[in-house]
Amino acid sequence: MLVLWLIIIGFILYMLELFVFSNTKNFWIGGIFPLIVTISIIGLLLTNPVGWKDVIMAIVAVAVTLAFWAEGHERYKKRVYKESHNLNNK
Repeated sequence: MLVLWLIIIGFILYMLELFVFSNTKNFWIGGIFPLIVTISIIGLLLTNPVGWKDVIMAIVAVAVTLAFWAEGHERYKKRVYKESHNLNNK
């Protein structure tokens, strides 16, 4: 049951990152969540004995959070471009 809750909370946090935090004009706001995730993962890797699987999963998790951040910011830039084009055409 705990794993299900962790998955649900993780999904909600990633959707917030993708559609809310990264989708703003301030690029750094979307970077707060990936920074927290990266620091948390590094802390867990340093305090617990880990194997290669754990390190690979940590790299994947950090890459995914950074990819969501970049995708959200690209979505914002496309929206601004589309809005400015619509204003110029009217």
